[in-house]
Formats: sequence, C-alpha cells, structure tokens
Amino acid sequence: MSRRNLWSSKRDVDNLPCLQRLFLSFNNISNFESVCCLADSPSLSDITFDGNPIAQEPWYKHTVLQNMLQLRQLDTRRVTEEERRMASVVAKKEEEKRRESHKQSLLKEKKRLTINNIARQWDLQHPVTNFATNEDRKNSDSPSLDPCPMDGSTTSAFPEETGSLDSVLTNALQALSVTDTHLVDVDGDTLSLYGSGALESLDRNWSIQTAGMVTTVSFTFIEFDEIVQVLPKLKMKFPNSLHLKFKETNLAMLQQFNALAQLHRVDQLTIDPQGNPVVNFTLWKYYVLFRLSHFNMQKINETEETKEKKKFCKIYIEDLVKEATEINMKKEALQKLWPQMFIELVRDAVLETRNKNSYMKFCLQQIADQK
Repeated sequence: MSRRNLWSSKRDVDNLPCLQRLFLSFNNISNFESVCCLADSPSLSDITFDGNPIAQEPWYKHTVLQNMLQLRQLDTRRVTEEERRMASVVAKKEEEKRRESHKQSLLKEKKRLTINNIARQWDLQHPVTNFATNEDRKNSDSPSLDPCPMDGSTTSAFPEETGSLDSVLTNALQALSVTDTHLVDVDGDTLSLYGSGALESLDRNWSIQTAGMVTTVSFTFIEFDEIVQVLPKLKMKFPNSLHLKFKETNLAMLQQFNALAQLHRVDQLTIDPQGNPVVNFTLWKYYVLFRLSHFNMQKINETEETKEKKKFCKIYIEDLVKEATEINMKKEALQKLWPQMFIELVRDAVLETRNKNSYMKFCLQQIADQK
C-alpha cells in the first residue's frame, strides 16, 4: 500500500501470506487497534507508520515492537536488539502497572460492597429513620451505596477487561460475602471504622509506625454509646488521633459529648448530620466548646473556632447553667412550701363557706363594689 491511501480496512491481510513490506505512511492511523492484525502476518519484516498520529505517541515504538516480533525494520530503520529489549521491559512495567491498577480497583469495589452491606444492616436496626437517612445519603457527596446482590454475587466494574484480570483477584471479588458486617480501613493518616465489629480492631497489635501516623479516626454505622466504651483503647493505641469524625452513630443528646472528655486531646470534631440528630439542636456547638473547653478545640465541622467565640460560649453556657440552677432552686423551695400552702388554702375556703348565707352576701357585696 502506498502513502496517503488512508488505511481503513484489514480484511485483506489474511489473503497476503507472503507480505514482507508494508508502507502505511500518512494514512491517518491514530490507534494501534486498527493495525494490530498485522502482528499475525509472520512474513512481514518491514513496515512504516511515519506521518500518522500514532507515530507521535510516546508508547508507539515499544508497542509496535512488542506486538510485532517479526519486524526487522520500522520506519525504514533497522530494529536493534536493544530496542527489542527495551520494548519488552516497558511492556512488563506497563503490565505490572495495569495489574496493580486492576487490583486497587477491585479492592475499592470490595470496600464499596462491604460498606453497602453494613449500611443495610444499620438501616434494619434503625427502621424509624431509614427512609430519611437513605434520602440524605443520595443527596450527600458520599460514595454510592447501591443495594448488594442478595445471592452473594458481584458484578465486575470493568466488563471490557474482565478476561484479562488476574484470576486470583477476580475470584476474590466474586467470592465477596454479603454477610460482612464491619470494615477497618487505613488510608494515609485516617483510620476508618465501619460497623460495630470494627471496634474490635483496636485490640490488634498495631505497628508503631501505623499507629503513630493516624491522626484522624472516623466512625460510621456504629452506636456512639458503643464507641464511648473503647475510647480508652483509642487513646492508648493511637495517641496522635486529634480529629474524630462521627457519621451514622446515633448521637442524639448533648450529654453524650461528655464522654469525649476522657481523651487526652481533640483538636477537631466532625459530626455529620446523617444519623446524628444532635446537630438539630441550635446550641450543640456551644455546648461542645463549653464542655470540652480543656481541649482547646480548633475546628468543629470544618469551621474555625476563634478565642472570642470560645469565650462567648463559656460565658453564655455559664449564664444558662446559673439561670437553670436558680429556677431549680425555686422549684425545690416551692415543693417544700406547697403542702402547707395547700392546707391553708383549703382551710380558708372551708371557713369562708361555713355560713352559706353570709358568704353569698359577702360575694355579692364584692361584685357591687367592683361596679
């Protein structure tokens, strides 16, 4: 084929068993897939692709040489053994990179399916808020939690490349059990715990390096009251954990925040509205700043807490406590006086109504005086 003939078909290649030289310069070839069939021509030893978009790609020479092992010349230049060796090395590296990419994608899919199952279990245990919570999840930026197949099967996220995936990794994904009820995930400086069973991970023998690296601990789909019970372990295992995140933990009352006081230090606190009704209280942040004032909290829900605001919170909450205390004291005093007051009221009423005629005259006189 001569130059500029705009190669577009590969149907005739099989009909040329003795094809040795092929010139495809300036034929607007933009991808290797359109010419990969030439690798099946054993007699082909000389080919040119110069002037095509494909020849400008960084992977061009390595890909051609790796797939067309029979070539002796490429673009009118002799193919050296060093070039063949480099093509093989690059191909192996790209294959390793591709396999690693598939591995990470499969692990990510497994993680998604596991979290999906944990969310479903959580919703079954909290049916009252089930619908509202699901709506919140759909409107949030969190990963999609589509329902898992009930038969335990999973669908590959890469249908076009399923056949080329590592069989062990593929089987691992397909064998994922939908009965998984907890997940422990360490990503950089963040330890994420999903499901109450994940709390048991705090009993592990974490390496000093990993434990020291964790600065953020995230709790999801775990009752806050269960988390409170393991706070001493958290303090001991991860001494640098300064940022706590709570999502879907059923944090409903201000008093529950008191339990966080047993930690050494907390710089940041994130309470996600999903599954935590306490955020509906207008003053919940003020209460946290007051109750955990010894932590010198820097941020709450990603909002910087200034010294002025902390001072205001302290004074405001103290005034509320003082007012509540005074009201309670008055209530207690009234409860003590009320029995005697009630007796006196009844006695006076009995005395006044003992003489019915006199009492009626007295009442009529009062009415007349008022007019």
